[in-house]
Amino acid sequence: MKTSLVNLIFRALCDVSEQTTHRKGIAARILMDGVNVVGKMENRTRIVVPWPLPPMIPILKSFGYTEHNDRSGTREMAFLRELTATSTYYTLDL
Repeated sequence: MKTSLVNLIFRALCDVSEQTTHRKGIAARILMDGVNVVGKMENRTRIVVPWPLPPMIPILKSFGYTEHNDRSGTREMAFLRELTATSTYYTLDL
């Protein structure tokens, strides 16, 4: 996940000391305070993260995401086939 949007928001709304504190762990905060919350609000049952960058993998695992490396006919692969050639994805049941 890129932090450029978050950095812009913090620069506009926070003083320098707050920026340093709030910018740590931004990927984890986006997952927990953004993606997971919105998913639950919209009554989603599963979050799928296709082909995460290496720094994201420990973060996903720490929040209970499950790694899949599967080329079979799962629902996720049917969806991902149109978006990416990867067979690696992570899921979290909400």
